[in-house]
Amino acid sequence: MSSIFIYSGAFILIYGLIIYIWNKKVEWRAGLKFSKKIKSFHYSLLLFTAIITILNAFFSITFIGYWTPRIIILGFLLSGVIAFPIIKWNSESSFEKYYFRLFSFLPFAIAGISMVQFLGTVITLSLYYRLVNPYEKIYYQDKNLRVQSTFTGVLAPLRFRCNRKVWSIREKIKRITPKR
Repeated sequence: MSSIFIYSGAFILIYGLIIYIWNKKVEWRAGLKFSKKIKSFHYSLLLFTAIITILNAFFSITFIGYWTPRIIILGFLLSGVIAFPIIKWNSESSFEKYYFRLFSFLPFAIAGISMVQFLGTVITLSLYYRLVNPYEKIYYQDKNLRVQSTFTGVLAPLRFRCNRKVWSIREKIKRITPKR
């Protein structure tokens, strides 16, 4: 039996038990004013995540600073996971309650995917390293241009990327995958 299977199974049991006990036994919830602030913060990060995704997918444009989009995306995901147990839910927000409940199951999904032999580990590690290791090496950089190698995935080769810097955005000029 693989150790990842054991660790993921233990995480699923412990996290599930914590969420269950918190929802059934703990009476404390944040006040309505603070709950609205948490939801507003999450929805603003959702808007920024959508803008980042659209700009990157259709126009090959990202913000300058590799951690800027990553911090926004991580904040969006973590605020969704943390919000469900601590927000005070009233009866008229059933859609929001199910929306945030879906986020509370995100750690279950990640642990469940990682339990799949080999493929789950590859997918989980690829997503993790894409998030925390945006580039491998910078070969050339000045105030207008940057040439670097980017991490594509655990089993994929490095890609070389040439970016043009304009104000506070970075535009992809060319992406090259070296032949083996």
